[in-house]
Order: sequence, then C-alpha cells, then structure tokens
Amino acid sequence: MLEVETIATPKNKSPYLHALAEDLLFSHKRQVSSLFRDVIGLHEIDSLSLYYIDELQRLLAFSYTPAVEFNLFSSHLWQHDLTFSPQFFSKKQQAFWQELYKDERFDELRYLKQLKYNFNIGFSLSKPQQDYHLIYSFATKSNDAQIKSLWLKVSDELSQIGDYCFNHLKPLITDIATNEPTQEFA
Repeated sequence: MLEVETIATPKNKSPYLHALAEDLLFSHKRQVSSLFRDVIGLHEIDSLSLYYIDELQRLLAFSYTPAVEFNLFSSHLWQHDLTFSPQFFSKKQQAFWQELYKDERFDELRYLKQLKYNFNIGFSLSKPQQDYHLIYSFATKSNDAQIKSLWLKVSDELSQIGDYCFNHLKPLITDIATNEPTQEFA
C-alpha cells in the first residue's frame, strides 16, 4: 500500500453502515449505472464502486455492480475488508483488493467480491477529505497480466475517474448524508 497523507478521523473509529446504505444501492441504480457507464471500459474497468464515509463515520456505497456491496453488507463481511478500516481510508493510499482482505476471511471475501462476479483483479484508492472520506474501488474481468502494472501507473487517472463520478453524485450524497432517514425512507 502506498501511504501519502493522513486525515484524522474521530478517534480513528471504524465506520458503520448508514441507515439507508443497503436500500440506496438499488434505489438509485439507474442514475449510478448511467453515470458509471461513462467510465466502464477505460483502463479495463468492468466495475466501479464509490464509498463515502461522512464525519460521523456513516458509510454509503454507490456501485455499478450493487449486488457485490449488498452481499458484502448483508453478510457483514465488509467488516473483515480493510478497505473500510481507518488505517486505509484515513490516508491517501492504494491497494489491490487481495491485500485488503483479513486472513481469517480471505477466501470468503475473494469469493464474494471477485470470483462470484468473474472479477480477476480489484483495486481501491482512498482519498481522505477534510470532512469525509472517499474510496474508489475498481474491478476488471481481464486476465491480462499487465493490469496491475497499468493500474499502478495510471492511479492518478483512476482517482480522476472516481472524482468525476463523485462530483456528479455529490448533490445526492450530500442530501442523503445531511438528512436523517425519515419514516418515509426507512
């Protein structure tokens, strides 16, 4: 993992799922898929997920393949994926997915995030901001042995791709993050 800059989180506290996290994966699927489709195919990207952790450490996810996150969240395996640990997301860094799976749940995470969807390689970039944290996660079905080298080489471009998607989703994310769930949405 490449470490660059650390942004403090509240006592380096682990995140927890926003009350609407699982529902949002599908309720905005059309909007998210349409946006993410703009970048699918660039640098062999077959799937993209954007994770937003607010100042209260609530986690939201938006994904081109929302079933991955839904299964990850509903099985609670996300708690064994270091992508969601403050040690990863509070620093500007990058890592391949298999480096982020805790050993005791490695096989389950690899199956759930990769094998089940035919993703051969996954790559996550953390991008801490002053009041929130972003994680951009990319997956490919490609068997090309050079993908890892390519993604390391173009990691700034991958970050820009994530920024492009975040900037388009920011009004939605801000609205969700700043409003407590009401009975209407719960």
